[in-house]
Amino acid sequence: MKKLISLLLLTVMLLSVFTSCGEIEGIKERPATIPNEDEIKPEEIPEGVDPDSLFTVKLIYDEKIFTETEGIQVQWANATTVKRAKFDPTDNIARISGLDGDYSVTLYGLPEGYMYDANIYTATNLRKNIEIEIFEHIKTRGSGNDLYKPIEIKRNGVYTNTIKNAKQTIYYQFSPSRAGTYVIETICDITENEVNPQIDTYNGTFASKYFSETVDSGGSSSTYTRNARYVIEVDAQNIGADYTFAIKATHKTGIYPVEIAFLVRFAGSYSNPSYNIPNTVIIPDQKALRDRGYITDPVGRLVYPEVKVTDGVYLLDSSRFGLNEDDGVYHLYNEETGRFDGPVLYAKITKRHRFFSDYNGMEVSFAGGNGTICVEDPGNKALQALEDGTENYKLFIQGGAACSSVVGMEGLESYLGYASYINNSEGVYPVTPELKTFLQKFSVSQRYFNDGNGWAETTAEDSLGYRIYSDEEDQWLFACCYYI
Repeated sequence: MKKLISLLLLTVMLLSVFTSCGEIEGIKERPATIPNEDEIKPEEIPEGVDPDSLFTVKLIYDEKIFTETEGIQVQWANATTVKRAKFDPTDNIARISGLDGDYSVTLYGLPEGYMYDANIYTATNLRKNIEIEIFEHIKTRGSGNDLYKPIEIKRNGVYTNTIKNAKQTIYYQFSPSRAGTYVIETICDITENEVNPQIDTYNGTFASKYFSETVDSGGSSSTYTRNARYVIEVDAQNIGADYTFAIKATHKTGIYPVEIAFLVRFAGSYSNPSYNIPNTVIIPDQKALRDRGYITDPVGRLVYPEVKVTDGVYLLDSSRFGLNEDDGVYHLYNEETGRFDGPVLYAKITKRHRFFSDYNGMEVSFAGGNGTICVEDPGNKALQALEDGTENYKLFIQGGAACSSVVGMEGLESYLGYASYINNSEGVYPVTPELKTFLQKFSVSQRYFNDGNGWAETTAEDSLGYRIYSDEEDQWLFACCYYI
């Protein structure tokens, strides 16, 4: 019904047409609904009118009633009627009498610095009392043209930016400060029906981000404009994590630039039920580590485990490596002996592997130390919650001293992680069965391989000059190498 009303308004009342999703004025104050807007005067409530028959509007800001209503008018409009009312200064509610039917509800004169979604509010005989949520219009810094230099967002509000052409993508990073469900939603004008926005979402860490999906629906919509709605659920254990997304848009007739507006709002509490499962702390095999002794600098030429399939295409193949029962670590297959007793397979632990990026000029590794910072230092929880969120690998990698705040740490502070046993400039440790399991779960949870769109796949093409593919069971090799 609302879409029909909008189309009738467009036809009968000669709505003005803008070339944007919403220029700022076009979002907070819609175009005039009749040629001479001055003819629309706020109406007074006649005496003796039944209060229950009135249509009302109040404004909500930051979960409270908005009181700065002087100068704001509410408009109720359908194909045959356009009426306005002012807000009563005693209770900050706008009231109107004499309405019967369905009406699109919009605001005029909203103070500068505030915005709202003008698409979604409809009053009916069964829903006369409307609450319109308004938001602060928050200005941002930066261009957002780089996935690793996104525009930072920390507060609820409405954000705007300019899309210069159909190929442009603007990257944002949302960092919620409390647990809960958050909604990121574009608010392009469905009455104008000129612009179609989309939200690209990304997973991964600050050091390795990969495309997840494109959200192109879920919000208010018309025949061309379909607003995108992206929902983020943040458990208390994930506070400090960042959520990267990107805004892009197309114009129906190819007219650019266009102004895109989207809102970020808190939508309620959230608690991940899987986090209520007791946390399993992973402890390295201390005796085996001690028996092997310290790891000295490997000798020989460094070789990575992928094998060439064709020009520009390489494949990880774990069948080339196996566990040597004599020393408990993985080796390259030796064709002469027919056993896995060739060069030792190592994993980069305290130095950066090929698919971690620097963070603020610092090298990133799994464990930190040796001139690097841990992947978890900026707030990423990849070492603590892999796959189902019940296994904790932070102790396994870093040891007790680095994990005093980890759930399940009581009495385990003296345990040393793998990083404590590394004593070489390469930051490597021989791959054990436990280490193989960790690497596999890390790759799967971070989607390093994702049908050609994973972080390892795309990073390899950009930085190494060739593509690396992997079957599901071979992904653990991503951080490995050996020396010959």
